[in-house]
Amino acid sequence: MAGIGVWEDVAPGVRRKIHPPGKALMMMEVHFETGAIGADHTHLMNSLVIAYGERLSFRLRGLKPSSEAERSSQSPAGPTTE
Repeated sequence: MAGIGVWEDVAPGVRRKIHPPGKALMMMEVHFETGAIGADHTHLMNSLVIAYGERLSFRLRGLKPSSEAERSSQSPAGPTTE
């Protein structure tokens, strides 16, 4: 991990910047290039993610909602995010 407030490459076509965490919430920005796929993962605390990309698709607890560009999502601690 590159550190708080620094953009880092985490997968081909995927970059993130983690912001200083609070007591119960972490926040990050994630940029996806066209066709990029993020890895399955879980969060230790509740999360707010601002994702940038042309069209985004994600799964949370097995559900697959789609999102338009530059949307945010909240993820409770524990469930797998794909």
